[in-house]
Amino acid sequence: MIYEEFEIINSNGIKEKYYIVNNFNIDNDSYIVYTDNLLNENGDINIYINRYDIKDNNLILLQVNENKKELVNKKWEQLCQEV
Repeated sequence: MIYEEFEIINSNGIKEKYYIVNNFNIDNDSYIVYTDNLLNENGDINIYINRYDIKDNNLILLQVNENKKELVNKKWEQLCQEV
């Protein structure tokens, strides 16, 4: 499977490459699920979820609001079951 890729410049000024796995909307907020395709200490692929916005054709990653985290995690679990 081929995923759209994007780069983030981290806090050290280094470009890091990520791959979009999925995206969805909840209550007028857009969310992106993405990975760096690296394994964590449990041997699972790292998966990240952020709220996002697009400004001037740039992807802006935002934190998931605390009051939405449970809803976002449930949505991700639902999407995983559909695969």
